[in-house]
Amino acid sequence: MLKHALVVLIAVTAVACGKDKTKDSTKSDPKPTTAPTPAKPVEPEKPAAVAPLPELTGLFNCHAPDPNGKNGPAPKGATSPWALPFTLGGCPTLPPVYGKADLGMTPAEAGKAAKAKVESGSGYIYVPQRGIRYQFAFHTDDDTGKVYNFSFSADEEGFAQMKTAWGEPLAYTALVSDAMAWFNPTAKIKVTAEADKWNRTDPKTKEYVDVPGYKIHYKRYMPLADVLGPEGIVQKPLIGNGPEELEKRYPGALEIKSAEQKQAELDKMGIDEKTQQQIKALGAAGASADLKLPETETGAHHLLVQPDWKDSKIVKYSFMLPFGKNNDKVKNELLAQVVQSLGKPLSVKQDEYNKERWVYEFKGAPGTKVQLRSDILGEGWTLEVAPEK
Repeated sequence: MLKHALVVLIAVTAVACGKDKTKDSTKSDPKPTTAPTPAKPVEPEKPAAVAPLPELTGLFNCHAPDPNGKNGPAPKGATSPWALPFTLGGCPTLPPVYGKADLGMTPAEAGKAAKAKVESGSGYIYVPQRGIRYQFAFHTDDDTGKVYNFSFSADEEGFAQMKTAWGEPLAYTALVSDAMAWFNPTAKIKVTAEADKWNRTDPKTKEYVDVPGYKIHYKRYMPLADVLGPEGIVQKPLIGNGPEELEKRYPGALEIKSAEQKQAELDKMGIDEKTQQQIKALGAAGASADLKLPETETGAHHLLVQPDWKDSKIVKYSFMLPFGKNNDKVKNELLAQVVQSLGKPLSVKQDEYNKERWVYEFKGAPGTKVQLRSDILGEGWTLEVAPEK
């Protein structure tokens, strides 16, 4: 009986073990699987193609049809009361209404040379013709005490005469203002025109009326080719100069201002808050010890050279070359002039923070390097001169 029970137990155990082995065997049989698709290698991002260097096109030249022409008296037979009381010829020079007055004179000297009435540093000339008095003026720079600007208004007819004499003006944006300009690089005279309503007398009614017009300014400027040339501040760098050296090289050009003074100037100019913030973003609103040189072709008022100082010596400096928003024609001409003056760049790379902007590095004077990059607003170049190492 015991033997029979043992046999049954062994048999049951064997069957059970057989079942378990069957299960294990079924589980252990590998099912056919599809081989995994290998991952595609990640291709490195291709760098943007470097734009070819532009060629100079002569935008900043004199474009007078007859560069050797001369200014002269008003044409005979003029009937418009507000016609310009002179004719224009050749590259831009001061019109004959100003006599022998010139930029850089004291107000007294210019007043005598132009037979003008001088009041508070400004001079006024009134030309009577056909029942009206046409006003011409000059103005004095507060810092230098010298005449820096001859100005008058012109209507569409007068503006057309200027284009006939000098060609189409160059359009650009300087700081926050749209401007048009003609150039005389030899005499270093720049004539700007800003669209502005002209409030003048109607010769029939004697009432003042607004007519479409332009404010015309004759100013001295420093061609960019001179700034970048052998005697300019790039090839004869300012690094290592202190106030005494700067005064000898550019008398009266160093201007030291506190942050409060800079803010007061912005407020006086009536610039809106948004534009003030943009100016501050460019680093032009804090305390400063800057160099004010004559404006360039696309500048306004002056070329502001902003140095970094250490132990009362300049260690590096920069300045802006405006061209305006979406103005590739002027932007490329400025770059082309830099290349023309300094040679081809040693390197060209994308800006670290904005891949749409390019950074050009040029060989400077011995011991220096020159870097040109688009400013943070994308409306001008910033040129920096720094030690090579």
